[in-house]
Parts: sequence; C-alpha cells; structure tokens
Amino acid sequence: MAMGMAGDGSPDVDGWTMRKPDEIALYAALRARSHTVGSGPFAVRSPGSIYAIKEEAARLGIPEKRAFALVSKWSGRNWWNYGVSLRGGWFEPGSPEALAP
Repeated sequence: MAMGMAGDGSPDVDGWTMRKPDEIALYAALRARSHTVGSGPFAVRSPGSIYAIKEEAARLGIPEKRAFALVSKWSGRNWWNYGVSLRGGWFEPGSPEALAP
C-alpha cells in the first residue's frame, strides 16, 4: 500500500489508500454491531461476541484467515485492542467510524 491521498483527492483517515472492498465491508459490519461498554474515559465500542469476527466474515464471504489478518492490521494502527485474544477485542475510542476506499 502506498502513503498518500485517497482516489478522490481527499486525505484518508490514516494516510493509507487502496483498501480492498472486503476490508471496508468487515470494518463497517463490526462497527454496526458494536455497542458501548463501560463509561467515562474507559468506554469502548465492542462487537459483543468473541464470534463476531468469524460470523461477519462468513456472512460477507471473507475467508476467516483474511478476516483475522485485517483485524490484526487494525490492532497495529491502534483502532482495535484486545486482552488475551484478538477475537475478544474492541474498537479504540480514536478509531475511525468508517474506512474510505
């Protein structure tokens, strides 16, 4: 992936461009099923199930290995955090609401 601007000339949320449709769809699906857990400075958005990634990937036709690779990538960008397992994670407060293509 190349650093720079999105295809329409507007900057992307993190400076990266050329996201594949499956990444955009999985991010949107997990965001849509997320709800707020905790309160105050400790509030986070969680999909609510350790099976959420697997279920949404299957629904969207994304191979499970690819889905977990994407979530791991989001973790590296501090959009997704987790305790013991990637599948039991949550969206960080500073993560974008949606991804641009």
